[in-house]
Amino acid sequence: MIGDVQQLAPIIKDDEWNILRNYYESIFFFSSKALKKAGFKGIELNHIFRQQDEKFIELLNKIRENKMDKEAYQLLSDRHIPGFRPAKDDGYITLTTHNYQAKEINDGELKELDAKEHRFTATINGNFPDYSYPTEKELILKPGAQVMFVKNDINPEKLFYNGKIGKITRMTIILLCKMPR
Repeated sequence: MIGDVQQLAPIIKDDEWNILRNYYESIFFFSSKALKKAGFKGIELNHIFRQQDEKFIELLNKIRENKMDKEAYQLLSDRHIPGFRPAKDDGYITLTTHNYQAKEINDGELKELDAKEHRFTATINGNFPDYSYPTEKELILKPGAQVMFVKNDINPEKLFYNGKIGKITRMTIILLCKMPR
């Protein structure tokens, strides 16, 4: 298993936790007796790739570890700009609580672009529920659209990573045809 298991805390109701606290040390799955019995070993990676500013990294870790102090709160408050609306070309992203909200925003931004749209339909092998797909089954892209990678580059060059943001500057469609031998 690979992932940031502390990225989002599990949602649990008080009455459920009152029952489960007798069996779990925390609300996270890695506190289960089954996982401990299976002998899983945790490995924590400590290099952050998406941020360079050490102060900001320290702040993010305080949030992640639920160790906020007055200084951290003040740092966040100092950066808060009420009514902030970035310019279209600034490259900001909007964090949402639900995928449907992100889809509404993305669809609206895509609609505003005056460029030809290209549709790409996924080929799915096997039986998987829609919610397990890394993206929409049909991707609609246009030049000028801001995009975010949802997978890491497996090539040695590592040109992109999950979460990297870019802008489509041009699109070239290449068709590969299998020729009979």
